[in-house]
Amino acid sequence: MAVWQFNRGEWTEAYVFMRLLGDGRIYGASSELTKDDSTYIDIINIIRDEPDKMLIFERFVDENIAYVKASKDGESIKVVTAPEFSEYAQVLYDRIKTLATKHETSVAEVQDYLESLGIDSPKANLSKSAKEKYGAKTDVIITCEDSLDHSKTTEGFSVKFC
Repeated sequence: MAVWQFNRGEWTEAYVFMRLLGDGRIYGASSELTKDDSTYIDIINIIRDEPDKMLIFERFVDENIAYVKASKDGESIKVVTAPEFSEYAQVLYDRIKTLATKHETSVAEVQDYLESLGIDSPKANLSKSAKEKYGAKTDVIITCEDSLDHSKTTEGFSVKFC
């Protein structure tokens, strides 16, 4: 495949995707931005609903080890440990930090890893139906469970680099 050349914002989408699957949880915070360990959402899966395929990355725990199962159109592609996602997210984060805003770069080890999971680009390419359902600006579709009421929802989120 061709070498991916993307800017900070585009690589940030891949970073968020990998960090969420690696960590598996997003914590709430106080109005002073102090982490609240009792309020969080658990990541159940991340969906990449693209025009030519449906990729689902589902987190699960087996014998106290967190894993992510990658599936394409309902068929399992690969199972990896969640910490592996965090490791690649950190590699990408370190590269993003050094990249000037408008410049593009390649990150070969991250590209190889994402391609092994069926991903063709760090930037999500939503299908028309996904755009209609989750919003045209959606970069990541997450199914999560709330720690307070244990409700499960699937929502689209936009990723922005600051």
